[in-house]
Formats: sequence, structure tokens, C-alpha cells
Amino acid sequence: MNNSNKTTGRILVIIGLLLHLVVLGGAFITLIIMLLAFTAIGNAPDIAAAAGTVTGAVAHALGLVIYIMPIGFVGLILLAVGIIQGEARERWVFWCSLAAMISWLFLIPIGPLFGLVGLILLLTKKRFFEKPLINTNPH
Repeated sequence: MNNSNKTTGRILVIIGLLLHLVVLGGAFITLIIMLLAFTAIGNAPDIAAAAGTVTGAVAHALGLVIYIMPIGFVGLILLAVGIIQGEARERWVFWCSLAAMISWLFLIPIGPLFGLVGLILLLTKKRFFEKPLINTNPH
């Protein structure tokens, strides 16, 4: 295992995972915007005006998701390259990648497809992330 490839792989994995944090942060902000918008309906004297406000807020929130998803795609690519070509296959990479793939399941409409494919690939290749056993017994 080339040490330079492993270091490069770790860097790519870390950058990819940080980009996933941007996506998760954007999804969380979207959720907050939508919850605040729907709460406004219950407090509004004019339901029709409140419904228009909610529609606008939801449209802005979904627009935010659409703008941040390409960042997540770049993160996915960097994560895959770091694991495959960079040989970054430590246990923490597996668990962080698993969490990232699960987060994609909640980014509707196309996120679940990437999350499901990523989960299948990770779980079927889990043994690549396990450290090889070293036999210390000479006999």
C-alpha cells in the first residue's frame, strides 16, 4: 500500500465528508424554514395570505436544496475516489461514509437513489475496511 496514495485518499475522504456536512446543514435549514412557514398559518388571521407566504417559503427552501445538492455530488465523487483510488479504508471512513449515505436517503427526490446505491456498495464491500489480521505466532 503506497503511503502517498493513502494520505491523498484520506484528504479526499475528509473533503468529501465536509461537503456532505454542507448538504446536511442546508437540509436542516430547509426543514427549519418549512416548519416556521407552516407555524405561521396557525397564527395568521388571514389564512389565504398565510398560505401564499407558506408556498413562497417552501419554494425558497426547496430551491436551497437544489442549489446545495451539486455540492453533495462533488462530495460523493471525492469520497468514492478517496476510498477506491486513494486506498483510504480505515474503519472511521466506513462509518462516516455509512452516515453520509444514510443522510442521502432523506434528500428527496433523487437523494434516496444515491443513498441506496451507496449503502449497498458500502455494506457489500465492508470487508475492505477491516484491518488484516497479523499473525504474531510464529508456529
